[in-house]
Amino acid sequence: MSIDRKELLRVEDYFDKAAYRYDKEHMKNSSCFNEFYKKVTEPIEVTNKAIRILDLGCGTGLELSNIFLKAKNSMVTGIDVSKEMLLKLREKYSDYSNQLKLVNDSYETAIILEKSYNYAISVMSLHHFTYHRKREIYEKILKSLKRNGVFIEGDYTVSTKKEKEGLIKYKDIIKCNNLASEKDYHIDIPFAAKTEKKLMLAAGFSKVKIIFDKGDASVLVAYK
Repeated sequence: MSIDRKELLRVEDYFDKAAYRYDKEHMKNSSCFNEFYKKVTEPIEVTNKAIRILDLGCGTGLELSNIFLKAKNSMVTGIDVSKEMLLKLREKYSDYSNQLKLVNDSYETAIILEKSYNYAISVMSLHHFTYHRKREIYEKILKSLKRNGVFIEGDYTVSTKKEKEGLIKYKDIIKCNNLASEKDYHIDIPFAAKTEKKLMLAAGFSKVKIIFDKGDASVLVAYK
């Protein structure tokens, strides 16, 4: 199956266009929105300390409201390829502006300090990567965490069967459209939650738990 080249958008263009409607549509299309986002921040301990949190693909910051409820003084570094999404995030969380460091870049190429964060988090962002690229991202996240640091991933997930079908379709899209660099384009390739867990363990995390797996979304917690 092929997709018309005209329908393919570069990642930053796709999310720049989606920024103004993203929150509303995301809430409307998710059958377990509130439950999912509570689970995403469940592993974060309640604290008044200025803990450091890395948010990869932070978008408009849907997860930040719950983060600041649990860790009101946390210092958050958010990385996202979309300028418009970051503008929305900054507008929404203007009261926390001195606690936010927003980086307009791809987290694959952005320089991320090692052993610097208590938590790393990624929500609805990592379902655009192949096995190899995703494992490399996990390795980069692992290096960014302090001792005993925790990585939380909440993302779209599918069955193992649909995962395999999605990868076949993905390869067909790349081939039929003669894409020089598939990294530049917005193409969804969600995996099964157990595949995510295997990739995290292969990247070097000591332990991984699936704490939420419902509908088309899962939340995994990986420990350094």
